[in-house]
Amino acid sequence: MTVKRVLANEFAHEVAHDAAHDAADKLALDAATHVTLKVTHALANKRVNRPATNARGFTLIEVLIALAIVAIALASAMRAVGSVATGTQALHARLLAGWSADNRLTELHLEHAWPAFGVTSFACPQGNVALTCIQTVTATPNPLFRRIEVSVRSPDTGTTLLADLVTVVADETRRSL
Repeated sequence: MTVKRVLANEFAHEVAHDAAHDAADKLALDAATHVTLKVTHALANKRVNRPATNARGFTLIEVLIALAIVAIALASAMRAVGSVATGTQALHARLLAGWSADNRLTELHLEHAWPAFGVTSFACPQGNVALTCIQTVTATPNPLFRRIEVSVRSPDTGTTLLADLVTVVADETRRSL
């Protein structure tokens, strides 16, 4: 066998090999195109068979989820309103207690009296709220002054301190003019 013949055989073999690959690729492409066309045709038929409606709306699941979200929001809002109401009542009680303590200290200043040492408890209502005031008079380092503390508590609990005011009063009877 000559060299020309060997080269011709190799060339023929390569051409046949390339042609076989090209044919296989074309066949695979044709098969893929055929499958794609079948799927597209099937989808087109489904669209044609589907009734044409312009009705839009929510599904039942979407409505239930929205309802659950609204219910949770309302429950938390009610809880917050309850907390605010409780906080407002406590604030109102503290405000009235502060006024009661301030009233008692103002009375002592206006009386120009020299209070005796000790603890005194008395009712000091404000409006329709019943309160209990506890007045404590103690000495100071300067004998011409006395420390007066008025604590206001709710008679219901007795332990809850609502207000606590402190002042110092001078001995008006010993003051030089």
